[in-house]
Amino acid sequence: AEHVGLSLPAASRLVELLVKRGFIERRARSNDRRSVALTLTGRGRTAFNLAHEATQAALAERFAALPVHERALVSQAMEILARAFAPSAVPPEPEN
Repeated sequence: AEHVGLSLPAASRLVELLVKRGFIERRARSNDRRSVALTLTGRGRTAFNLAHEATQAALAERFAALPVHERALVSQAMEILARAFAPSAVPPEPEN
């Protein structure tokens, strides 16, 4: 919940809503009765894929509208961010 900026009660309400609408399923974990596993249903996977495709198309449209030199800058910045957030990335030493 904290990772997405929600309180535990708000996250629980959101999960309940998604279950009721058929987007996710709750499954008890056999190794830990205090937690549950949440999985996408077929409907949830379809909704996710549609949202992902729409987001990609909107981003591509906005990116294409940028001047060439700005697209190059954005591309360079994305490469830097990809390296910085890669699982193997080690935080850099602070500069003095």
